[in-house]
Amino acid sequence: MHIEALPHDVGDADEYHPLVQFAGDPMGCIEENEDAWEKFDRPLNMLLQKPQDELKHLVQVGENGLIGLCHFLEYLVTYHQVTGYLLKGKLEQLMCAIDEV
Repeated sequence: MHIEALPHDVGDADEYHPLVQFAGDPMGCIEENEDAWEKFDRPLNMLLQKPQDELKHLVQVGENGLIGLCHFLEYLVTYHQVTGYLLKGKLEQLMCAIDEV
């Protein structure tokens, strides 16, 4: 996994990190009649649809950073049937930024 291979000096994301909005337990963040993808497509795009060099500031670990984002995406896939195909384009540049650190 890319995150596990990160050097320790990338640091832990704090409560002001841009990915903090995806931290914590996601259970209940989507109402019964809400479409999970419709709700989170735009926020994910706002953060992740940028050139690779602009994503490097997101590369910090911890629940407020990449670990929290991973848990959140796992929740969308597991409980709301969001497919990897939908996430792939959003995550490709971030994965490249992680690889460059």
